[in-house]
Amino acid sequence: MTRLVKYGSRGGYSYCERLEDDEANYLFERTENAIYINNHRMWREDLSVRRLPTDGSELREFLSMVEGREDEMTYVSSEGSGLLVISRQDGGEASNLAQVTHQYNMFDEEYFRYDWPGGVEVVDNRDEMHKRGWTYFRVTGRIGREQVRGAGRMPFVYAASKRHSPWLKLRVGERLEIADTAAGAYIHDVDGRAVKSYAAGSFFKGLGRQWMGLHTIDTVRRDAAEQKVCFETRHMRGSDEAQVILTKEQGQLIYTINMENDVVERVTISVRDNQGRDAEGEIVFSYMEEAEQFGTEFVEPREKGYVKPEQEEMGMLWLVLLAEGDLGQ
Repeated sequence: MTRLVKYGSRGGYSYCERLEDDEANYLFERTENAIYINNHRMWREDLSVRRLPTDGSELREFLSMVEGREDEMTYVSSEGSGLLVISRQDGGEASNLAQVTHQYNMFDEEYFRYDWPGGVEVVDNRDEMHKRGWTYFRVTGRIGREQVRGAGRMPFVYAASKRHSPWLKLRVGERLEIADTAAGAYIHDVDGRAVKSYAAGSFFKGLGRQWMGLHTIDTVRRDAAEQKVCFETRHMRGSDEAQVILTKEQGQLIYTINMENDVVERVTISVRDNQGRDAEGEIVFSYMEEAEQFGTEFVEPREKGYVKPEQEEMGMLWLVLLAEGDLGQ
């Protein structure tokens, strides 16, 4: 949850400009006396990566190196549950820690209560899938000569993730099936034999995870930074799209992100496979406005076999390993 409070130029008044909780994303426009409920979580106007007070030193240092500037936020330990950090930023420069506390129920905290004026107009800009709080999506595309197809379920807010947990299933050509559910993440061969098993959520690395509280553009870039992958961010002028270009010695991934809908639209892949051949491709994500199921397409995958889960996380480079032909090896 995030609550952003703004102060007047002389500090004489304050008001809640943004509130992002487990139900929705709210923006208060003071001059219009209106609250807008939007599809997307907030992002920085200059498209720099959003930091968290609990970020570790390695992540902070890598982001500073990529962006070419230091971040002055005060950082704290993330140990313990119910952590609430209140910080103040003056003039867009230094961010000074004001308070750190642990509270089991954050919704009772003063800093997360609504304090918008009475009679304010509420404008709901969300599309149907964001009003619902979750949706199904399809995955289509190819990598090299192999077709990639699949489906999944995506919660947009934390409250929806309780009943509609995220899952993903992919079939890659005639050699692999990938499944990621709340019970775990698995790789199977086409005969259904378990090849490898990972922690739940492993194949959502490098994709959107809006229910965790950050905009997709920040999730993708922070996932890249965790694996020391350099990136560049471009805003598509005249459109709602932005691109994140990830570059590694193995090749390049280009994420196209719809900023208003807060989703990954496609991932363009350009690498060399394990035989030294170019393996280019593109994966496209289509999100369903309606929640109706069509046959077995949107049935959550189930574990077909058991392999002891690996302790090491997959990380967002699983798409590179897939293109190289090394995933599951």
